Amino acid sequence: MAKTGATVSTLLPELKIELHELETHELLRQLRSGDIDVGILVLPQAQVGLRSLSLWQEKLWLGVGHNHEWAQKKQVTRTQLLGAELILLKEGHCLADQAQQLCQIKSQSHAFRGASLENLRYMVSAGNGATLVPQLSMEAWISHGDNTITYIPITEPNQARELGFLARSGSAYWPSVEALNSAMASVLPEVSKDTQTLPLVI
Repeated sequence: MAKTGATVSTLLPELKIELHELETHELLRQLRSGDIDVGILVLPQAQVGLRSLSLWQEKLWLGVGHNHEWAQKKQVTRTQLLGAELILLKEGHCLADQAQQLCQIKSQSHAFRGASLENLRYMVSAGNGATLVPQLSMEAWISHGDNTITYIPITEPNQARELGFLARSGSAYWPSVEALNSAMASVLPEVSKDTQTLPLVI
């Protein structure tokens, strides 16, 4: 996570991290096989043989183009999103799965499914629908000067996904996981008390 990298390097200079980007099912497989030691991901429901540690609740926003029918809304509720058609990531990406679980939305399964959040950003910027955007992605896009998307908070209650760590039960690396969790949490924004999260069901 780019937002926490500098702090981790400062607070844990001896910690050596090798990063791999994997889809959730492959990450779990490699954890269990011992190919990787620790995963940072949207936490699924309890996994046999794996131990979890919650890091942060990442707020989800509705991203729409400036000409979208909802572009002037100050907020949208979970009820308003029921049955909405959003453009989502391909099946297998945790954000796509959790979007459907949290908001009970139906995707445009026969229309566009993006391979990455960047694909979705381009589609929404071009006026081709709406999508769910995690807070850290939203902040990164805004910081890089992207002003083509309107971000609307999802409320009643606020919607979020729970990010955290997974490692094998009994892992010798668990003290490092706890230290890394503490360092990263120190620079992440506070979470509203009325935020609702659900585990990723896989």
